[in-house]
Amino acid sequence: MKKLVFLFSIFLSLSVFSQNFDSIMKKNIELNCTDITPNSSFLFSHYIENNQIDSAKLILDYWKGKCGNTEPVFRANVLFNLAQGKSLDTVIDSFTIRNILIFIDRRASLKALSYSNYDYNKPYFGYLPFFSRFDQLTTQIAGEKINTFNKESIEYLFCELYADINDSIFNKLQENKYQNTSLAKEYKDVINDIKLNSNFNMSLSLGAWIPTGSMKKIGVQPIFSFGVGVDMKKMSYILNFDIKGDKSNVYYMAKREDTGLMDSTNHFSGLYCGFEVGRIIYQTKKSEIRAQLGLGFDGFDAFEDKDKNGNVNNITSIWSYNFNLGINYRFYIGDRYYIGAVAKYHIVDYRIGNIVNFSSNPISLQLTFGLSGRNSNNNGAFDRLKYKGIRR
Repeated sequence: MKKLVFLFSIFLSLSVFSQNFDSIMKKNIELNCTDITPNSSFLFSHYIENNQIDSAKLILDYWKGKCGNTEPVFRANVLFNLAQGKSLDTVIDSFTIRNILIFIDRRASLKALSYSNYDYNKPYFGYLPFFSRFDQLTTQIAGEKINTFNKESIEYLFCELYADINDSIFNKLQENKYQNTSLAKEYKDVINDIKLNSNFNMSLSLGAWIPTGSMKKIGVQPIFSFGVGVDMKKMSYILNFDIKGDKSNVYYMAKREDTGLMDSTNHFSGLYCGFEVGRIIYQTKKSEIRAQLGLGFDGFDAFEDKDKNGNVNNITSIWSYNFNLGINYRFYIGDRYYIGAVAKYHIVDYRIGNIVNFSSNPISLQLTFGLSGRNSNNNGAFDRLKYKGIRR
């Protein structure tokens, strides 16, 4: 009885334009989208089938005003334009891709006869019951109009989707011939939004620290690095820790911190802690090259005196800023792991503190093993969108 009253109210409102829909509704019953959507979709279908365009537009505007841009409302807007042979450019908005995904889920549930999917997800499906007259209208209009549109138009893609010819709309939007369409641009925006989600990154590196200038005599030293941070779209933000050195190849002169006297030593044990920012400058599906800049603290111990029990008595440390420029190469193995190489040029000044008189801008070369802990939700979203591009 409630739905009959609603239908009567809508018909009455269309014939008496001096009254709006709201005034009629308030006189009868309190309605929400659970009632408005099935009845509005029924009336919309009736008017479209009978070519009563003005009445269909009134229903569509009322429906959208009450329930928002739900999937059924969006679909009605598309069908309204397709039925008249109009462009869909004005229909495409930031909710379009979402509404396409909901329709695909709806179609899959219909084919599987999964009625419970609607019962448990009414808001998601826009309060439109399965197997409605509106669903039949969708297939009918799309099937009738598909050959009136250019095969490389978004109108044709929607007809293919709604007529259940195929659901390859996301695959096709990635083809070059659709790149300038409003729908392809919206698809790219959605993909880029997903990529903006940060991915945890951790790496271990092992290699060689190569001094230059007057420090060259110390010799090549082993270096071990640990990095942790995030990758975000084309950028990376990493906190990096290096441990380097063992023994100098030769004895060198340094000032002891405890006595202030110069002495010879071959001890060399270094540490670096810095923040490094990288940006992708070249990328393929499996690999990428990043240019990176880093700034941090760098230093090494020149003396580390121990007593006969092995306890450290005196340490003399040299500290400097470390500004570095580098190239970082990664080759991905699967979705999470990568191997790579890092080359850095370090700008330091170990003469700060007047403990040693070394002039050097070292170079470091390292092999890297890393883990990119991508958000599993990201991969799921890419799969749903059938995205074939680079997922980083």
